[in-house]
Amino acid sequence: MVLGQAHPSIVFPQFTGENPRLWKTLCEQYFQMFAIHNSFWVPMACLNFSGTASVWLQSVQKKLAQLDWESFSALLCTRFGRDRHQLLIRQFYTVRQSTTVAAYIEQFELIINHLSSYSDSIHPYYYLTRFVEGLRPDIRAVVLVQRPPDLDTACSLALLQEEVIDGAFGAAPPPPAPRPPDAPPRAGTPLPLPPPPPRVAPASVATDRRGTDAARVDVAKIKTLRDYRRAWGLCFKCGERWGHDHVCPTSVQLHVVEELLELFGVDTIYTNDDQSPWATEEETMMAISRSTLSGGVSAKAFQLRAWIQGKEVLMLVDSGSSTSFINHSLAQRLEGVQPLPRVYKVRVADGGELSCSSSVPGCRWHS
Repeated sequence: MVLGQAHPSIVFPQFTGENPRLWKTLCEQYFQMFAIHNSFWVPMACLNFSGTASVWLQSVQKKLAQLDWESFSALLCTRFGRDRHQLLIRQFYTVRQSTTVAAYIEQFELIINHLSSYSDSIHPYYYLTRFVEGLRPDIRAVVLVQRPPDLDTACSLALLQEEVIDGAFGAAPPPPAPRPPDAPPRAGTPLPLPPPPPRVAPASVATDRRGTDAARVDVAKIKTLRDYRRAWGLCFKCGERWGHDHVCPTSVQLHVVEELLELFGVDTIYTNDDQSPWATEEETMMAISRSTLSGGVSAKAFQLRAWIQGKEVLMLVDSGSSTSFINHSLAQRLEGVQPLPRVYKVRVADGGELSCSSSVPGCRWHS
């Protein structure tokens, strides 16, 4: 600037202590634009200090006459740029979307613009990745799927996703205000129908289902037995070796009965070596199952129709009984009933006890 020349029409940039590197760049552009001599750079810059920067300038006023522009700007950046780079890096890693996407974009761009004044070697993907990580989780997921190539595209996708989530394309009408329970219904509003009575499944359904399942299991067991005997060349009815001239015997062999008991899940009958609950009592000589007393059929018993002394009876074959028993009413109609030398105790499977005082020796039956 030559003496007597008019002052430039553009206002010189003011320095308040914020961003000294940017202010230094703007000053140098101003000096070059209006061809100001280097000797005037420091005096013109000092005339445009304000706030805390003017207080600092007063403290270094004695040194200004000995400083050129480079020394003055270095001293300025050291004072007002102290720890600013580290502060910007911390803000860069901690910034996240807390309100709208637009506010987050503005805050993020402000930080990266300040960082760019310190280093130009940061890859754009670094800024892109950090921006996406700072988005709200529901917006970040959509932006990640789109795989934006640059920061501008990621900003556009985030703004668009925010509009979709906030219902900018037609928000649903708000729900009606809750009405008190005793308030009368509005005009034209149909009265609510009472809820239908709860359906109670009949009790027989579960029983029938259990019976059906049990029948299926029995059919499968019979099929297994038939296939086994066919594979070994045995008769399905009696279990003997089968041939063209084979005839089933009139009496059932013991091993056939045991095979049937094992097939239908009946436990092995106790032998003399087994330790049963009643074996320790000397007076208890016999045992009878609960099914025998109730007349029912359990998993360990099956019924046969038989004849004793010409009288038709219903016989229960049960592995839970240690002796063959008949009831008192049938014993009164039979011949050969003899009293026992003493009364014996009979243990029932549920823990009770009965008394037996007579027997029918040599009693034969057939089915």
